Amino acid sequence: MRDKKTFEYIYQYKDGTYLSDSSQPDSNGDYEIVGQEYTPHRSTRYINITSKKNVDPLLMGKGLPDIYEKREDCCGCTACCAICPVGAIKMRPDEEGFLYPVLDGAKCIRCYKCLSICSFKEFK
Repeated sequence: MRDKKTFEYIYQYKDGTYLSDSSQPDSNGDYEIVGQEYTPHRSTRYINITSKKNVDPLLMGKGLPDIYEKREDCCGCTACCAICPVGAIKMRPDEEGFLYPVLDGAKCIRCYKCLSICSFKEFK
């Protein structure tokens, strides 16, 4: 197991648990996935998820947005990334090289604009 602290971006699930090593970006910062093992997304990938002790009191009670639950629910159009007022969403490659949104939990202000702009959510 690699030392998670040596990487700038470490992919996590919404509950704070880390994705497997094969689903983590490499340490060079070019964000290519390290392993060849295919790991399907269970949900939006996150970085910098903090404990409730470190969360701004004004944000308490508002959870991080789950932009997609399965990869099939995201077309990679970058609309969520473009509308984010604080730049908390970056498009990063998955194990197959397709770009998907990664949400920075430390930057997110929970305005949910990313959810409102998503064209895929309109049809659900």
